[in-house]
Amino acid sequence: MINIHTFQRRIIIITFVIMLLLIHEANIPNINGLFYNINSGQLTKQTEIINNVRDIQNLTLKINWKIHSNPIIGWFDEAFSVCGSLDHVYVAGINNGAYARVEKRLKLDGSLVKDWFSMAIYFFSDCIIVKDKLYTIGWGWNMLVFDLNLNLLKFKRRSLDGLATSIIFYNNYIYIAGWENLEDGNDTRFRVAKWKIEELIIAKEYVSNPTSGIDVATVIDVNPISKQLWLVGLENNGINNSLSKLRIEVLDLDLNLIKVIGKDNITSVHAIAFDEYGHAYLGGYRFITKYDMYGNELISKELSYEIWKLLYANGYVYAAADEVIDKYLRQVLYVFDRNLNQVDRVLLSEDLSVNASFREGKMFFDGKNLYIAGYNYNYKYTEDNDTEWTIYSISLIPGAMIQTLVSTGPSSTDSLMWIFIGIATATISWISIFIFIRRKKISSRLTYSSSNVTSPTLYITTRLCPRCGNPAYLGDIFCRKCGKNLTLNKSG
Repeated sequence: MINIHTFQRRIIIITFVIMLLLIHEANIPNINGLFYNINSGQLTKQTEIINNVRDIQNLTLKINWKIHSNPIIGWFDEAFSVCGSLDHVYVAGINNGAYARVEKRLKLDGSLVKDWFSMAIYFFSDCIIVKDKLYTIGWGWNMLVFDLNLNLLKFKRRSLDGLATSIIFYNNYIYIAGWENLEDGNDTRFRVAKWKIEELIIAKEYVSNPTSGIDVATVIDVNPISKQLWLVGLENNGINNSLSKLRIEVLDLDLNLIKVIGKDNITSVHAIAFDEYGHAYLGGYRFITKYDMYGNELISKELSYEIWKLLYANGYVYAAADEVIDKYLRQVLYVFDRNLNQVDRVLLSEDLSVNASFREGKMFFDGKNLYIAGYNYNYKYTEDNDTEWTIYSISLIPGAMIQTLVSTGPSSTDSLMWIFIGIATATISWISIFIFIRRKKISSRLTYSSSNVTSPTLYITTRLCPRCGNPAYLGDIFCRKCGKNLTLNKSG
């Protein structure tokens, strides 16, 4: 028989070896995918682990449905932004050339449930859904609040001379960014408003006027790692025939300026997206650029098309763009990995022999389908000044998304999985020790001489047969040599 203490030592040694192997496999120090060195009080990025890149051949995009909406024939109708709830998407934009419109549609097939429009309100440029309410912004910096059945609940009128271009929600506050004209008419400036969502009052505002020319903020978002706001736009946009310059103002959540990031020779910038490491992806006219969380440029690529919208999900950057193909401006969805390598491309407006494009504003992703809205010229109407909304639902087929490792480091999910396996192994080992010791104790208590036996169940232990003297083992009812019934308290 194995000694209890010997068994314990063997289990401890085996458990320790298994844990070492699992820790080595998990590469736990790399769990965040990033290494940093502290140098003069600053964090300097040293190595980046890129993983979760899926096989290009297995990344399959499929257009579920496409909807054209043209409520007013002969006028410009353009969709800007898409927001979503459990079963519906909400599309906000321009109706009848200049006015506000929002449509509620089913996710299932895109069918129209309800719409809302007003000729007293200029167009909607962006939207968000927070706590079962739809918030919309647009010209004049007015904010309208609807329930999810498009009943107007509140109208916060500001009547500023400018456009609120981007709205986000973070930590119980709404942040609205955009630009406004100054009195001379040749100068515009950045503006950000921080709203308390419960009271729907302004908590604080921030303005920035970097040049005496046209300075336009186009989008704002929160870096998920640094918890800082990135206000993105252009400075000196075309004044005195000079080229525009990309301007990123990094603010804390209370709208205090932290730093400014610039990039020359940028014609327009429309979109920003962050990944889980805090990297920022910016897109605009014929470029896409990646920054680290500190604002250092990592990758920049020149393109032959213009990116209007960006969204990051599951290791990919999705870019809604317009591109000239076969003499027409086409709506195209590009897919990049985190190194900005193109991994897929879907021509969305291939069936249209007309120009089609996007505007600023959000795409919406519900974990399965991507919803995008733009506009195209009405192919049923011969006038050049008629456009209609175009709305897409695009699925990423789950079964086709197979993860392949393309770097030396594991993902944080993989590391955690190995850690959990190690903990489970150790737990099972120690439970085994406990059961073994418990059984040994029970066995020792149940092993008596024949003269001390008082219950039939005590005979079913390790003892000698009272008839022939042959050993009877635990669980034996009859002697294995003479067939004596060991449960009878007699020797016959």
